[in-house]
Amino acid sequence: MNKFKKIIVCVVVSLMIMSSIMPAYASSGNQLPHMTAIPTEQANFLNIVTHEKAMPILPSSYLKAESSTLKNSTRAAWINSTKDILEKAYGQKIRSVEEDTNVIRFLYETTDVVIPDQVLDADDLSCTKPQLLMTEYAKPESQLAMQGLASTNSISTKINYYYDWSNGYYKMSSGVAKTLSEAYNVSMLIAAGVLSNLQAVVLTVATISGDSVMSSMPVSGETYVKYYYLNKISYGLSGTAWLPWVTVGSRRSFSRKTSVYYDAYGQPTSEFTEVNGVPSNNPTNYQAIEKKAHFDDDTWITNQTIQLQTSGGTPYWDCYGVALTPL
Repeated sequence: MNKFKKIIVCVVVSLMIMSSIMPAYASSGNQLPHMTAIPTEQANFLNIVTHEKAMPILPSSYLKAESSTLKNSTRAAWINSTKDILEKAYGQKIRSVEEDTNVIRFLYETTDVVIPDQVLDADDLSCTKPQLLMTEYAKPESQLAMQGLASTNSISTKINYYYDWSNGYYKMSSGVAKTLSEAYNVSMLIAAGVLSNLQAVVLTVATISGDSVMSSMPVSGETYVKYYYLNKISYGLSGTAWLPWVTVGSRRSFSRKTSVYYDAYGQPTSEFTEVNGVPSNNPTNYQAIEKKAHFDDDTWITNQTIQLQTSGGTPYWDCYGVALTPL
């Protein structure tokens, strides 16, 4: 298998961790032993067990009269207590709390991430330090908590959204051509599912660099990608501990293009251009986005969490960029 194919196969592979790797929980202790197969930085983060109380149920009379529950004294006390517990457990400040019809959402302060300027091997799945983006607690009175398995079960659920970046770039493709016009016929992979050609890569780099390309001379180019990973971890409250049962992931691709060409003066020139994620904690200017099954289906995630906690099954894990052995 050549290096290019190896990148696609190894990095894109969906990692469903089986029972030998992720056994069912035997207790609600402070360490989750099934996480030891994950890179250390992530394992330390995912091993954190919190002990906040379930969101209190409010009287139906209050819910009929008020559209917001944040200022209710009972909920407000729970919010303040939960905020302190989360900040102490994860070491991140909570900048705000909001709600919609289904959840109460804690939003975290984050720090900008600087991606190392290095090319990673295809099997190097190391990432930057994980950070929480938000934590969502299903409101007991919400539609999310009143449908499917949740409607017949009293298990409280929450979802952590955490993100990290690949610790560098992966090479996607390379190409050479005798002339700029011939470069049109050389295919290039920019990001997952995003195809282009060498001519477009060269012209993009040259234009941004303010150069003109001598079209009768040889050109070459390479493309790279860095990844932003966003994962959702769904927890069920077991006794006093919140245990993770379902983790599903997504990733966003950000490209780097390099090119060697002859400028208008006949001088060989090597330049590059890249796309940086903005904002770094939840970037929207990606070239491609991929999502694992059920990533956008919070009802499925909630029901699966309740089913696994009730049956004592094996936690469900389907994410990008996680290895089966420690890195």
